[in-house]
Amino acid sequence: MKVLMISSDPKILQDTEAKKRIQEYRTLVDELYTVVIAGTFNVSAFFRAYWEGSRILRLHGSSDFLITAQDPSERWLIGWLLALRFQVPLEVQVHTDLRSPYLLKESIKNRVRLLIARILLPRVSCIRVVSRRIQQSLGVWLPGVAPKITVLPVHVDVERFETLHHIEEQGVFRFLVISRLTREKNVKLAIDAFAEFHAEFLHTSLVIVGDGPERKRLEARVLKQNINEGVILFAGWKEDITRYFQFASCYLLTSNYEGYGRTVTEALAAGVPVIMTDVGVAGDIVQNEKSGLIVPVGDKKELIKAMRRVFTDSHLRRTLSENGRAAVRFFPSKEAYLDAYKTIWHLCGAKKK
Repeated sequence: MKVLMISSDPKILQDTEAKKRIQEYRTLVDELYTVVIAGTFNVSAFFRAYWEGSRILRLHGSSDFLITAQDPSERWLIGWLLALRFQVPLEVQVHTDLRSPYLLKESIKNRVRLLIARILLPRVSCIRVVSRRIQQSLGVWLPGVAPKITVLPVHVDVERFETLHHIEEQGVFRFLVISRLTREKNVKLAIDAFAEFHAEFLHTSLVIVGDGPERKRLEARVLKQNINEGVILFAGWKEDITRYFQFASCYLLTSNYEGYGRTVTEALAAGVPVIMTDVGVAGDIVQNEKSGLIVPVGDKKELIKAMRRVFTDSHLRRTLSENGRAAVRFFPSKEAYLDAYKTIWHLCGAKKK
């Protein structure tokens, strides 16, 4: 079996975790080829990716090929055009909660993407989603696609985080955010909530790990807050995030929408209490008041209330930590995950062209 993967992640070409994942996927099939399309709604990049995909399929023979493409849906469109031209099956991967009202409100681009998704999803061979939230929302939105959907979450190396030794800094309670700094992640909510919270509880700090187009705006927002220098720290993007969980007292995820929320599951595995908005794995892996605290999207008042509870209640912290670890304890191993990935590809590849 041969696979053509259409990706939007330039990190698969660098020496990163993303590149290592691609190398692992190569072991699942006879041949794996990747086409990376950078940027969004870039017409020249779109056509370059289409012609590169065409070249690969012509050169290596389109028989026994499967095309797989990850969202956003303009990548699916490239895959669909190639699948139509070369008569090969197409798998699309959905990592975003397409039915979130916040996705629709965010930009005209997202409305166009949603339209493309509505047209293409009933026409593709298979759909891999990363959470039950996405499976359920797509099934309600487009009932005819339900039989095509397989749920395979993002793999999390639970053991890597379970074995971390937690280090408490004397007298400092540290909130942690690990995120791409983009609009939908709504890190400004975490900053604004923390600023108010810190006015009441001075021996606290906020560490933000990650980078992205919103970073300068977020840094400027921090400067406007009446907070001493260093209380809110931007650590930038880090390949290895494990040590940040070692020093974390509570993990925050404040996104407007998420398909999954990998960093939440990593925090659970590390035994760090989680507060998150009602997105991604909320209501599934994270059960409110049991393995985490879930607050409404965009609700600063409820977020501060949850932060106050976790800060002041050591019994609650202990309960969330223990139940969080239990929630992810039986996540599949890397070998089992790759076996599931291989099965999905082979079943999809066997579908009628």
